This record gives sequence, C-alpha cells and structure tokens, in this order.
Amino acid sequence: MQNIINTLVEKWDWWIYHQAYHSLKRMCVRNRGFAYLIQLQLNDWIKENPMEQSLVEATEQFYKAMVEHKQNAV
Repeated sequence: MQNIINTLVEKWDWWIYHQAYHSLKRMCVRNRGFAYLIQLQLNDWIKENPMEQSLVEATEQFYKAMVEHKQNAV
C-alpha cells in the first residue's frame, strides 16, 4: 500500500512541477529579487543535502543538453 501512495505522490509532484514551472518563470522575470531568493534557498538546501560527484556531473550534462536543444529549437 505504501508503494502505491509513494508512486501517486511522486506523479503528483511532477505534475505540479510542470504546471508551476511557467508561472514561476514569469514571477522571476517580473521580480529578479524573487528569483535570487529562490536561488539562495536552493543553495542552502544543496549545502544541507550534498550529492555524489557523479550525480552532479550527470545533472550538469543533462542541463547542457536541455540548453542546446532549446537553442536549436529557436
């Protein structure tokens, strides 16, 4: 039963992320201080929850691929 609940929560979280992304982006464009506040909070979270170097590198490669794809799509 707990596996089902965990799966539902994970799917819900991803759905919320996709729904909120564009709204958060607009909010950050309108208020750069808000964007910086989010950055500071995320920096603190990352310090408190360190990642393995391999995950850092894989995530950076994924991000670079996203940026390249976005540039090629325009």
